[in-house]
Amino acid sequence: MSFKMSRKGILSILLFVIGISFSGGIKAQNVQDTIPVPDSALNLSQAGTSLQLNQTQIRILPFRNLSAFGLVSPSAYNLKNGRMFYHGIESGENHTFIDGMQISDATNLPLRLIQSYSLYTSQAPMEMGFTSGGITAIKTLSQIRDFTVLADVNADLAYNMQSFNGELFIAVPLASSKRKESGRAIPTLLLAGKYSWTNNNDPVWKRTQKLSSETLADLSAYPLRHSGMGSGTYLNAEFVMPEDFVDQTVPDNNSRSGIYPFIKLSLPVARNINLSIGNYSAIDKTDAYDFDNALFNSKNNAVRTRQNYDTYLNWKHKIEVNADLSLTYDLHFQYSNYYQKTEDKRHGKNFFDYGYLGKFTSYKMPAYELGSDSVDGVFYNNVWLLNSWDLDTLTTWEASDINPDLAAYTDSYFDLFAGDPEGHYRNRDEIILGGGLYNGQTPSNVYGLWNNTGSNTPNYQEKSLEKIRAAFYLKVDYKSQHFLVGGEYNRETHRQYDILAHGLWNIMRYMTNYHLTQLDRDNPIAIEHNGTVDTIIYYRDYDAISQRNFDKNLRKSLGLPVDGLDYIMTDSYDPVNNTISYYDKYGEMHTISTPENFLKLDMFSEMELLNNGRPYVNYVGYDYTGNKQSGKLNPYSFYEDYTIDASRPEYWAVYLQDEFKWKKLNVRLGFRFDVYDANRPIVNDMYSLYPIYNVEEATMKGEFEFEKPDNIGDDYLLYVDREFDPTRAVGYRKNDQWYNADGVEVDNPFALDVGNGISPYLKYPYMQRIGGEDWTPDMTFHDYKKTVSILPQISLDYSILDKLNLYINYSSFSQNPNYLSDFRPDIYYFWHGYVENQIIPNPGLQAMQTGKLFAGLKWIVWRNLVADVSFLRTSINNYIHPELILGAFPITYVTVVNAKNKITTNGFQGRIDFVNPTASGAMGGFSFVKLFPGEKDLNYFQVSDLVLNTYLGYRFGNSNNPNNPSWVSMKALRGFAASIYYQFRHGTPYIAKNVNNARVIKLTPNVNLFNLNIQKDFVIGKKAAMNIYLTIENLFNFKNVFDVYSKTGNAEDDGYLSAPEWQAEINNQLDPDSYRLLYQMHLYQPSYYDIPRIWRVGLIFKY
Repeated sequence: MSFKMSRKGILSILLFVIGISFSGGIKAQNVQDTIPVPDSALNLSQAGTSLQLNQTQIRILPFRNLSAFGLVSPSAYNLKNGRMFYHGIESGENHTFIDGMQISDATNLPLRLIQSYSLYTSQAPMEMGFTSGGITAIKTLSQIRDFTVLADVNADLAYNMQSFNGELFIAVPLASSKRKESGRAIPTLLLAGKYSWTNNNDPVWKRTQKLSSETLADLSAYPLRHSGMGSGTYLNAEFVMPEDFVDQTVPDNNSRSGIYPFIKLSLPVARNINLSIGNYSAIDKTDAYDFDNALFNSKNNAVRTRQNYDTYLNWKHKIEVNADLSLTYDLHFQYSNYYQKTEDKRHGKNFFDYGYLGKFTSYKMPAYELGSDSVDGVFYNNVWLLNSWDLDTLTTWEASDINPDLAAYTDSYFDLFAGDPEGHYRNRDEIILGGGLYNGQTPSNVYGLWNNTGSNTPNYQEKSLEKIRAAFYLKVDYKSQHFLVGGEYNRETHRQYDILAHGLWNIMRYMTNYHLTQLDRDNPIAIEHNGTVDTIIYYRDYDAISQRNFDKNLRKSLGLPVDGLDYIMTDSYDPVNNTISYYDKYGEMHTISTPENFLKLDMFSEMELLNNGRPYVNYVGYDYTGNKQSGKLNPYSFYEDYTIDASRPEYWAVYLQDEFKWKKLNVRLGFRFDVYDANRPIVNDMYSLYPIYNVEEATMKGEFEFEKPDNIGDDYLLYVDREFDPTRAVGYRKNDQWYNADGVEVDNPFALDVGNGISPYLKYPYMQRIGGEDWTPDMTFHDYKKTVSILPQISLDYSILDKLNLYINYSSFSQNPNYLSDFRPDIYYFWHGYVENQIIPNPGLQAMQTGKLFAGLKWIVWRNLVADVSFLRTSINNYIHPELILGAFPITYVTVVNAKNKITTNGFQGRIDFVNPTASGAMGGFSFVKLFPGEKDLNYFQVSDLVLNTYLGYRFGNSNNPNNPSWVSMKALRGFAASIYYQFRHGTPYIAKNVNNARVIKLTPNVNLFNLNIQKDFVIGKKAAMNIYLTIENLFNFKNVFDVYSKTGNAEDDGYLSAPEWQAEINNQLDPDSYRLLYQMHLYQPSYYDIPRIWRVGLIFKY
């Protein structure tokens, strides 16, 4: 469904909905508001310290998702994938607490069970930590004394997305009527759940096109065309034209569906003692959208399933000693288990199906050459000598329906050259060079831009996280003084398994018969014809040393001798008929039966699948075949048996806080000590895998003489002219600062290269590999040392006048590393193979610390209207970013490190809030934040230096609510509410180059966002109520862009197609017009765009 809507059209629909809301279809009766009205006295000291929302306010917010509520807060903005920023600092993972339970993702938490929502961008409660940016605290409904059922159903609609969501909430009071009426706490069972489905998990503003179904079907069935040059083929996909495309509404295979249940049992054990047990689960299945698949191959998007379970037990006891003194202690235990699997939706864990196309049978004959040899002491000259058993004369092919779109390439190839095997399909090389595919291969990309039809999901992945969290605090309240002490302990266990399943057929083919490639020329066999020896043959030479583990196990499974000379053709395997073919030692072909599904991963050895650093498997906490490891392993066990232990970080905290009031001064002073232990080895020296002599050690060794400059310390590491048998010193290094032979600081370590590379003075220069015979772990690694973050929390608020306060507060947080921080012993073992292909994890990362300082004035302008103006300063220590480790031995590599410099940003914040704690009336606020980040700091993080957020809403109370204006007498207005949200902000920085090719910092385009919500309450009888609501996000369908191409500053043009210097390359493509078309389409990256206009229409029914 696709449509355009003008502003007038939008207003017409809004008026129509309002008119329906005002109609008398359901008789409105007197009813109380949905939540009790608390004391509305305004506490100026507390005003503005956090964003506080109750259920009624949540209901009228013009947002569809819980994660978006924070946008109401000053300085808040989001980027792609729900990344939230507050005062320029990204909110870390695990920033949401539900009834004290810290979880990783609350996006789909049922909204109707929320009693209160609090967002702390500073001055967060001391018991909440290990996350930066902002902390969200949610309390679910409790002490509901009547059986209550609430249902919320809604549908979302955009031109490229439709979705359906349903929530059900049931509250069951587990007490007699007498106890309910007594006023005492009662046992309560809360049952809630959400079902969510969408056909587009990432709706974006940009309109797109797709291939027509007819064109895509033709390309899938006939992917190749004859090149017209006797041999070879072209991809038909590289000749598509504009008429082959149609406008796209919903992207194919980008859906998500899931259920998200929540359950809580509250048990008042005794007076002032409450035990609660709860669980929140997220169980969903999502198409893993791959933009490169979008045009030709979306049907092969992977599918991702997730099962997250968070369970908690909480014991809270308040002891009232006397009227002035009370003690409260809180015990909290949490167990979380997260599991995620990404796989091909058809093949799942059938790994050998991922790359299977069909059965290839190669017909071979021996090949000969004229020569001479001796047999049993008799010399024969000018006879035919066998030089190969593998002269391929023909390859036949039978397609499988396991991967029909992949098989179509080879089908198409054989059809194009039917009856003409010469030069086309005598052997595997001819088929591949001509454009056909073999088992384990994928089709070539379309102009290197798009994945072609049939390109399977190549990988399978599992990952899991188990977390145990235990927390305790004791709070002492004595008159106006409140003292808090507590702590928490967390232990996590991370496991992950990845397999490049599609490529297994390639390694099978390589491993099989590897030991039979040579001829046994030591045992020639003379062949007579008509009484004359004219031919000498040689059987294959069996080389036991080079025989691979897979080959041995394959022969065992097939019942063939492990030391036999049978040549097995793995590509002839037929999994339907369970057959495979081989040639015996005499060159005769046989076809034999196989066990059903006999191919298994354990037929390979660990080393074979690790493939010398170009691995087919990666595993942490699993074995190499994908089974979870039990128990805790030695961190260096890989160097003995190739096992890799799970990652097991631990972190804990202790904190104390004193809060008191002295005359007109409100004081809150606290310290939190966060401790992080990665619980894994880290490298001794990021610049060398092997120990290096320092100046003092080199002097004592005396292998050669050198004169140390005065500014070079004895602990500086020495660099020499060559790795082996060095003769002189050429430089020094202290940590990451380099010096030449004269002690002068140099920025480029290649200044120390005198012709043999950058050569450290190695203690063991002949040691070639980590894990070798003479290697010990202490040569390269040491245990991670616990890091402690000291986090002060200070708040001073002084009442100058009754309606004017002066304040200063400072808050600090820590965020543990969770990205590229594993210890991977296999990487160090196969160093060169991994370094060439990926960023190397850094297990030595330390926790990042952030701080926020505010100093300002706030005053009551009128009634509950509060103004606040402040100076602010944010700081970030240990920011994690990628870095090139230049000059590292044995090779330069890329990893992630903690930044050395402290990132400090100053700014100003102004805000006006209408503080309304009731269920009706006006609510809203306006905030303006201006930051002044340093240009150098913009390299690190995506800060928007100007953010303006505005939220305005009004709700007419039900019945004769005293908060209603005096003119509200129409029953139709009672229960009506409307709200609007607007954000304007500057874009985020990116690195560009000016006309002189100099590096400059620019900003992405500004962002404008309008959201609207209107709704109406209706009462049905005495116990039921209904609410109809409409939410529109991006009301005016503004084009908001998150990212741009650096050369042009445009999200739709990178400058390549119009650049004069690239026209020759473009015109040299197979079809320049098709290339331009496909290139332009590839520029429309969904990750660059925000959402389009999205309508949500919903209904809430409560009984």
